[in-house]
Amino acid sequence: MASTKTQDERLAEWNSSVMKYLIPNDVVLSLYLILGTIGNITVILVYVFKMKVKRDDRFFIPVLASVDFIACLIGASFAFTWNIIPVKFSNGIVCEALWFVSQAVTIISAVLLIIIAVQRYLKVCKPSFIFTQKMKNVCIILAVCFGFAFSVPIFFYYGSVEIYNPKLNVTGFWCGQKRENIEHVIIYDISAVVVAVIASFVLIILYILIGKAIYQKFIVFQQSVKEGKYTKNTGVRWS
Repeated sequence: MASTKTQDERLAEWNSSVMKYLIPNDVVLSLYLILGTIGNITVILVYVFKMKVKRDDRFFIPVLASVDFIACLIGASFAFTWNIIPVKFSNGIVCEALWFVSQAVTIISAVLLIIIAVQRYLKVCKPSFIFTQKMKNVCIILAVCFGFAFSVPIFFYYGSVEIYNPKLNVTGFWCGQKRENIEHVIIYDISAVVVAVIASFVLIILYILIGKAIYQKFIVFQQSVKEGKYTKNTGVRWS
């Protein structure tokens, strides 16, 4: 039956059958795109138009929302494209570029989360430390540089890969990991996982320390109230 059809027809049939399996994924992606877009735009608009006083500790929030918004648009668009032409993704340059940008903005977002955690830790646990505007700008630049630098190997390990369907006797192309230098690909993937795990532990430890410091200050506050050291005019005397 397959022999009576042209190669393009067989490839289209294969692509269509794979697309059907990816419909649930499309539904999830649609929700992710809608919620992510609405949520991040709301944060940006509230910060820009509603907040009259731009507090120092909120500097990175609109930056993070902007990066997440870009990640949401690019990531979802890439995923939709992949789902529409799962075995017809023959453009290697577009494939590599989408993988690169998607991963880079995701990493930048993750680094910003760590920077925000560090800033909050310093504000709560090391209040004498001054996080200057110059330092904040440098942190953003470093986050962007790290995100793009860590994603450079994408151009070597990902791209348009030939795949063969023996049942339909047709060759297609999918956007994913290349088969060449598979050892390097594995090392890169493991490195990414290790970095993600370390970043997660750093976030957990920082917020545990922040929570501990806030709890200790709360205990001191309660004790001050009991001892009559707190008034609305003078506040709490932390001694």
